[in-house]
Amino acid sequence: MTSKEHKENKENQKEGKGGLKKKVKAAEKVAKKSAKQINDVQGQRIDALEGQIKLMRKRIDLQLQQLSDRNAALLRRTNDYMRISSDRHVSLIHRTENQMKHLADRNASLLKKTDNQLRQLSDRNAALLRKTSEQLEQLSERNSALLRKVNGNSGTKS
Repeated sequence: MTSKEHKENKENQKEGKGGLKKKVKAAEKVAKKSAKQINDVQGQRIDALEGQIKLMRKRIDLQLQQLSDRNAALLRRTNDYMRISSDRHVSLIHRTENQMKHLADRNASLLKKTDNQLRQLSDRNAALLRKTSEQLEQLSERNSALLRKVNGNSGTKS
């Protein structure tokens, strides 16, 4: 090899080394660009997922609010129904108590009336018994008188 060839080889090697350095730098740039693009794409995906998560949270919050509103409405209706039922029961209890008082008063009145009627009947029966007893005494006296008369008449005939 001549010195000229040797120099050319060295220059070619330098150019090759420099070319390699350029290629490495270019490859690094491409890698950085690719990494940045990948990061950007991943960032966009993350942003999209975060947006979906926010939407899902909003939907869940809305559904929870709707359920809470429904539960509150049901609770109000249940409380109203229970109050109405309670009022009806109290009203029925008062009405029943009033009816029982009325029946007790009627029973007491009927008992007094029956008691008075029984006393009157007892008094009438006693009066009738006295009258009947008097009439029986009178009849007995008449019979005795008639018997004496009959016996007296039959005694004079014999």
